[in-house]
Amino acid sequence: HLTYVAYAVQGAANFNSAILPDDLFNDRGKEPMRLASSECLTTFKEVSSISWEEIFKDRPDVEALLEHFSSNSMVNMRPVQPVTIFISKDDDIIDYRQISVAARRLALVPGCDVEVVTHSGPSHRDMVRRAVADQKPYVPEL
Repeated sequence: HLTYVAYAVQGAANFNSAILPDDLFNDRGKEPMRLASSECLTTFKEVSSISWEEIFKDRPDVEALLEHFSSNSMVNMRPVQPVTIFISKDDDIIDYRQISVAARRLALVPGCDVEVVTHSGPSHRDMVRRAVADQKPYVPEL
């Protein structure tokens, strides 16, 4: 979904100076990047009318972006601490199946203890709101 692409690219660019939106997007594509910096993901999804085919340059330089995504992918993590993943089957932004597959692959890492806490009903926005309550048993300072 275009909304997620803009957030993912903006987030990657925030952490990796080799990722330059100007290398990827044409002038039309800079609007979703602006919105990704100023709007809530759910709001942006509702107001965005740009198709993702319209936003990229003819030959975007994606090497740094793909390297960043690969090195930060959940399936490439090698945690040594227990991992708890909270997800809703009804999340309208984050794909439940995709996270479930990634969690199963993460659980294959030797020594990695993965717990998946699945909620039903909450939308993405509701999951964000309940994140503090979900994490409080693990981080009492919240």
